[in-house]
Amino acid sequence: MGLNEFSDMTFEEFRKMCCGNVVWTEEELDCDIHKYKDLRKDNVTPERDQPE
Repeated sequence: MGLNEFSDMTFEEFRKMCCGNVVWTEEELDCDIHKYKDLRKDNVTPERDQPE
């Protein structure tokens, strides 16, 4: 008997019991990191009529 109910488990048993379907594989987490794109560039804001 270990220190607690988790100490006798293998890593895979622990992941299955405690994390369930929340655990993702490295392939699922490996996403493309997009380069920063300034969305304000080339965006023209129309001028409003200003009272004189």
